[in-house]
Order: sequence, then structure tokens, then C-alpha cells
Amino acid sequence: MDRIDFSRLQAGIQGMDPVLAALQSRVETYNNQAAGNDGTGIDCPICKNKGNIAFIGETGSFTVRPCQCSASRRTVLRLQRQGLAERAARQTLENFCADTRLRRTMKETVERFLRDPEPHWLAICGQSGVGKTHLCTAAFAALSFARGLEGRYLTWNADARRIKTAAVNGDDGLLTACKTCQLLYIDDLFKMKPGTEPTDADVRLAFELLDWRYNRRLVTILSTECQLEDLRELDFALYRRITEMCGPYKINIAPDRSKCFAEA
Repeated sequence: MDRIDFSRLQAGIQGMDPVLAALQSRVETYNNQAAGNDGTGIDCPICKNKGNIAFIGETGSFTVRPCQCSASRRTVLRLQRQGLAERAARQTLENFCADTRLRRTMKETVERFLRDPEPHWLAICGQSGVGKTHLCTAAFAALSFARGLEGRYLTWNADARRIKTAAVNGDDGLLTACKTCQLLYIDDLFKMKPGTEPTDADVRLAFELLDWRYNRRLVTILSTECQLEDLRELDFALYRRITEMCGPYKINIAPDRSKCFAEA
């Protein structure tokens, strides 16, 4: 075996590619720099709150890629623009009042949903005033921040109108964003004024949105005052997609005002 000349090898490494050494120094300098507070409250030790990490690309160039915290940052900023960030921070699993058998069952179902690594859906249906929005919000926040999924929150009553109005003007940007995001939370699906029913346009929109996500197995959270049977009557294909993707993570609460939280 030939004797290795380590002094020659070291000199070769040091003098072989000074450009690469300078590039590596630039990468390290960038990654060690800390950014200021971006208003999300997320403190990431990996990117030091820049949202990006630098590395040397395959072509030997200085390159940055999004940090794993970047999706959560975008979700928080989007919630802040919608005025929902404070609610997401307030409505957690830890402070959900599971003081009845029903609410304990609801909370346990959500906890199992969050532990499941498979891309299921979560649907909490039926009686208002029992904590559907609280639990769905808690699940949404947990998936956004614990798993780093980029999420979108859609309030049916307001955002469905926005989507339909935009579509008339040839703008499908919001609909596409809701279809394609990693995590979607639809709050109050088919929420209508008392005595009214969802229109055909509402049902078509819900089917288009959820069918797209169903075919791609994208995580989706739904709350609705409709019973599961109501959804079945509205559109059987939509009902089947929801129940299939939810699997065991669907909660159907029959009408009963006694189940509601007491008003302050």
C-alpha cells in the first residue's frame, strides 16, 4: 500500500478550491445570522427566524431553501390578516372544557385524529354551542405548528361568497389556494340564515373543493351545523367523500340544547 503524503493532501485541499471555501464561509455566516421578530411568535433555532436556510447548491452556487418553520409562519401571518390568530392561540385542547361525556368523547376523538399519521379528515357536525369550533381550531393549530403544515382557514358564510363572486370575474385564485393547501379548515360548512337551505351553487362549490382534496388525500377539517344525514340528503357523493376520508374521526351531535355550554 502506497504511503499517503498528508502534508501534500492538506495543501491540495487548502489550495484546491478557494472559491468553494469562500462560498462555505458565506453559507455559514448567513445561517448564523439571527433575524428580528416577524410578529408570528415562532422561535426557530434552525433558521434563527429568517425562514430560510442557506446551502451550497449542486451547481456550486449559494442557494437558500425554506426552513421547516416557514409554512407555520405563513399560516400565522394569514390568520393575523384574518383576525383569527388570537382565537387560534386561545382555543387549545388543553383549555377545552370536557365536563360532560359528550365533550370528553369529542376531545378524545380529536386527540386520536392528531396522533394518526395517515392523512384523514376531521368532521364535527350538528348541534351548535357544544365546542365544535373550539376543537376544530385547536386541531388546525396543532397540525399547522406541530407538523409544520401550511394551513388555510375558510369561513363558509363569508369566503364561499368571495369565491363565487371572484369566479364570475374569472378569478379562481382563492379557490385554487383552498384546493391545494396542505391543510384546510372549513368553519360552518353550509352555514345559512335560519329557514334557508344551501343553494345548488353552494353544494357544487363544496363538492368541487372537497372532491379535489379527496382525490389527493389532503388533510381537511370541517365543522358544520348540518347533521351527517343532512349532508347525505344534500349530495350523496359529497357525503361519501367526507365520511370515507374521516373514517373514525367524525362526530355527529344530535340537536339538543341541553348539550350546549351554559351562557355567561
